[in-house]
Amino acid sequence: MKMTMTMDRYRELLEAYGSDSNRWPDAERAPAISFERDNFDAVKQLKGQAQRLDVLLDQADRREPSAALAARVLASAPTPKIRSSLFGDSWHLAGGAVAVGRG
Repeated sequence: MKMTMTMDRYRELLEAYGSDSNRWPDAERAPAISFERDNFDAVKQLKGQAQRLDVLLDQADRREPSAALAARVLASAPTPKIRSSLFGDSWHLAGGAVAVGRG
């Protein structure tokens, strides 16, 4: 099945993965490159903006988050619900069905 690239999807690729097509998802790379070539004038500005952002991000200082930030993020995470048994509610339902079937 051949994928059709749209301007909206092309923009989403630039925003999500940057201007380097090597970072784009494999299935969308060829259609996006073809779209870019066929619509050069229309995408030129978008591609230029993405390239400038890529340069800024590449130059950005990469530091590890502070312990305080990491603690705040972990503290704000939702607490997972813990099941009382390995099979959860379905185990009780199955047990009930067996008990009813024996009656």
